[in-house]
Amino acid sequence: MAKLDPSTPKFRYTLLVLNCLLTFGSYYCFDMPANLEQHIKDQVISGFTDDVNTYYNYFYLVYSWCNMIMSLCAGVMVDRLGNEKSMYLFVTFCIVGSAVYALGAALVDSDPMLRYIIMFAGRFIFGLGGGPITIVQNAFTAIHFNGHELAMAFGCTLTVSRVGSVVNFNVTPSLYDLFYDNVSEDYALAITLAVGSFLTCFSLIAAYYLARMDNYAQQTSQGAYRPDGSGGSFKTKKGALK
Repeated sequence: MAKLDPSTPKFRYTLLVLNCLLTFGSYYCFDMPANLEQHIKDQVISGFTDDVNTYYNYFYLVYSWCNMIMSLCAGVMVDRLGNEKSMYLFVTFCIVGSAVYALGAALVDSDPMLRYIIMFAGRFIFGLGGGPITIVQNAFTAIHFNGHELAMAFGCTLTVSRVGSVVNFNVTPSLYDLFYDNVSEDYALAITLAVGSFLTCFSLIAAYYLARMDNYAQQTSQGAYRPDGSGGSFKTKKGALK
């Protein structure tokens, strides 16, 4: 990838694909509890309380509050740490959070309250990265698509993110049934959640190559980092793309 010319559309569109993949896994994982709601209530929450609906909703409550507060700080963090370090940090939060959530479901012989606490902690950690990663994603988009193609690039990143949600809603119930029937009745929930955690790992791979491409453009002062400020996609006076 580093051999691509940063001033060419091929470089920008390759970078755009990688940028889109940053949030595919996190959006896939975000609504997994909704698709597995009844299983989570029956196998985890009902073991220590009758108020299963309230405790189930806490999974979304902790994510929302954490996401809200972290998103306020994320912009400052990106400005101070830089895009690359911030990207790795937020993607790591997503991976660790989704893995901890799956771990809580996997401890089938443990106290239900302990399992719930671990899963709750996983959603908290996941919230530290789930929203802020879109800020880094937008920063990369704004840098490399700083003209006529900017709206198109934003549309692509948002679309791929939503595709992650759509795939989750269509695939997760079937995956659970598959694992329940063919692998393990006790661990079907954990394995299904682990699939989501695995998908977030692709975000880390995408982040690695995205950072390489961005660094290469900076080191060569080409593309979006041309000294004359004419890099990326932009309009000429006649409105044509260069």
